[in-house]
Order: sequence, then structure tokens, then C-alpha cells
Amino acid sequence: TIPDTLIASELFGIEKASFTVATQNRRCFLDEANGGTFFLDEIGNLPVAVQNKLLRTLQEKKIRRLGSREEISLDIRLITATNVPFETLVTQNRLRQDLFWRINEFRITIPPLRDRKDDIMYLAKRFLDEACRELGKNIKGFTEDALDHLLNYSWPGNIRELRNSIRRAALLADGEITPSLLPSEGNNKIFMNSHSSSTHTPVQINNVPVGKNLAEAVSEFEANIIRETLIRTKGNKSQAARVLDIDFKTLQSKIKKYRIPVPSRKK
Repeated sequence: TIPDTLIASELFGIEKASFTVATQNRRCFLDEANGGTFFLDEIGNLPVAVQNKLLRTLQEKKIRRLGSREEISLDIRLITATNVPFETLVTQNRLRQDLFWRINEFRITIPPLRDRKDDIMYLAKRFLDEACRELGKNIKGFTEDALDHLLNYSWPGNIRELRNSIRRAALLADGEITPSLLPSEGNNKIFMNSHSSSTHTPVQINNVPVGKNLAEAVSEFEANIIRETLIRTKGNKSQAARVLDIDFKTLQSKIKKYRIPVPSRKK
């Protein structure tokens, strides 16, 4: 958890010598955005103390660095975002109600990805181009069946899931991406389906190692994923680390921990 003071210092700045670590004045994000637009993602995750200070800043149109008495005039256009309805955040006491009323001037609701078919196709092709460049692959595109699959899948993880799915498919594909390389509804029953009319979703877990505790099962699964990725990247550990979204040192450590043989790279 990030301390409230650190979050506040990034948003509002620190006056020199107001803290032992503050050896110089630090310009804050709000100060940097002065005269422009400031985007604040997942506002419901802000600590209440920081929300209080933000509300006061928006009302007075002035900011004051931590440890300073000087006020700086502020003129910004604030855009906030959340993946949880604002009313829910207020009800759960994660967002101050007076701050909600202060920022709730214009609201744009972005539909889930499954309801934006044109966006799915555009983003899928864009993510495929990105993945091919990064992974050094030459994928022609999607088969017709794969395109239909992209449009009919529910994408509960929205754009993040689409990006990661295309990246994984590009790694595993040979020539074109087929439906078998893309996620299916059955494989995601472990997650709560947010657009289901039912209040409960059955949990489905396949291929669970028998006779192992949780730590052993997780370790075995992790080792298998790393082993498969190294095979697919032909022993290129830097590329494998990027695919797995971990740093190189972490990958090296896990290879050593699980004693995973690294395929030799053919020149």
C-alpha cells in the first residue's frame, strides 16, 4: 500500500525541507497540468485524506505544497475515470459524496467491449501488429472463424483481456490466428460474469493437479507456463520475459528455481 503522504506529495507537491527526504521543492502533477487537462484514473482508490485535499483544491482553485503556506492558483480541466459506478463508490464509502457532486458535471459512460463490435476488430488488428513487431513474428492475420470468434466472445476483461489474448495468440500462431488460440467462454467461468443475469456463477477449474497443496499446484503451473514460453520463443529469455510480463532477473530466478532447461537458440 502506498502511504497517503506519498500520494499527496505526487498530487500536490512537497516544500523543500518540510520532510527529511525533501531536499528541493517538488512540482506536483496538478502543477504540471496547470492550464491544461489532468486525468485521474480510478479515483475511488484515492485515500479519503487525499480526497479531502483534492476537494478543497477544486473548490478554491488553488494548491498548496505539503509543508508550505504559499498557495498556487490552479486552472485545470479534471477528467476522472473508474471501472466501478460512481454511485457504488459513494455507497461503499470509497468516494466522498461531496467530491462526487463536485466532479459530476459531465459524464461519459463507455460501454463494455462486447458491445463495441467495430472497436473489437480495430483493436485486435492493432494489437496483432504490436505483438508481431515485439515478438518478431510474421502473422498474416485472423482466419474468418477467428474473426467471428472475436466478435461473439463476451470479453469480460475488456481491452486488457483482448490485448493479452492477441499477444498470446501471436506467440503461439503459425501463419494465421485460429479460434483455438483465442479465449473461450468455458475457460473464463472461474471469473464472475458481470453481465450475467444470475447473481452467482458456477466455478469451473480444469486440470487441477491431484494430491498437491495449493503452493505445489501453483508452482507446477508456473513452471509449465515458463517452460512452454521458452519453447515458443526458441530459448530467447528476453523475449520470454516480455511475453510473461516479468523482468529478466525474475525469469532467470524462476528458471533456476524450477530447474527448467532452456532450449538452445539456433543461429
